[in-house]
Amino acid sequence: MWTKICLVILSIIFVACNKYSLDYNPLDKIDLTNKPAIYFLGGEAAPCDFESKYGEYFINDTGAIHKLKNKWVFRKTDEVMACGNSYIIYLVQNDSVINLFSSNAECGYAFMNDYLYEFDKSYYNYLDTTKIQKLTRQQSDSISKKFRKRK
Repeated sequence: MWTKICLVILSIIFVACNKYSLDYNPLDKIDLTNKPAIYFLGGEAAPCDFESKYGEYFINDTGAIHKLKNKWVFRKTDEVMACGNSYIIYLVQNDSVINLFSSNAECGYAFMNDYLYEFDKSYYNYLDTTKIQKLTRQQSDSISKKFRKRK
């Protein structure tokens, strides 16, 4: 009995003290009832196969966002990777940016709020590609400028 109690207490202490053990999902900030959208705009890293195929795009379908929101989980890390960012991702609510971060799916990492996060590299499997709306370079530039002005 005491062994079980000690194990539970030690587990709680370990989780509480290990700042890199907790999951984080930036999409939790999105309210699916208030015109949500996620924009994936080009970064400076070389694109992986998925990124080459779909380029820059956005998703505003609540079902697709809900699915991604439930599956795409980030975990803090202190491991620095020299991959660059393949996308700047804007989380948008009612046409206003509520969060943004950069990501590199090939390396499975993201940078946001001054921290590095790692994530499952296969998150593209959670995207409903039928709901992706591709953007031209001109559209992407226009959207990027619009969002930068609002910060």
